[in-house]
Amino acid sequence: MNRRQSTIHLHPESGVDTNSGAKDSPLRTLAEAARRVNLSDRAGPMTIILSEGIYAVGQTTLLKPERRSFSKAERLTIRAEVLPDDPEWNIGRMPTLIHTMPLPATWNGRPDPLGGAADGMLIETSHVTIQGLKILGLPVVESPKPGLIRRLYAISRLRRDLEDLEIAQCLLPAMR
Repeated sequence: MNRRQSTIHLHPESGVDTNSGAKDSPLRTLAEAARRVNLSDRAGPMTIILSEGIYAVGQTTLLKPERRSFSKAERLTIRAEVLPDDPEWNIGRMPTLIHTMPLPATWNGRPDPLGGAADGMLIETSHVTIQGLKILGLPVVESPKPGLIRRLYAISRLRRDLEDLEIAQCLLPAMR
């Protein structure tokens, strides 16, 4: 792995998580891209670019860099390869995230008598942009018995000390 790589490419069909993450050698999963962001030791911005297609999200994508921080000018960006302002864009070209993870009966790691929750993407750093993604299957995904609701949050940020999370040009399902 190149710990100084500033752009990581993903492709849901041809990507392999042991690849370099370069455009001609993309990764398959957002979780692996996040792992590489978390281990990176370079200063400056980082970008994760998702090619069009369907991405099965089978585990929480934790973005929590250990040896770097981002700034308003040098952000962490997670975006579609083709954005809506590109003349080649259409809704079918949006990378689609479908959550396939099992939902636990816990909340913040503790048993939850009302249900439980899971996070699709857990943001634990400041100055993040998420742009041009289609995210399906939210927010309530199962009610295993009356009064019990297990929830899946596509994008979460729980820490109050973090700032500047921008979500733009994304398609999210209608909320009830």
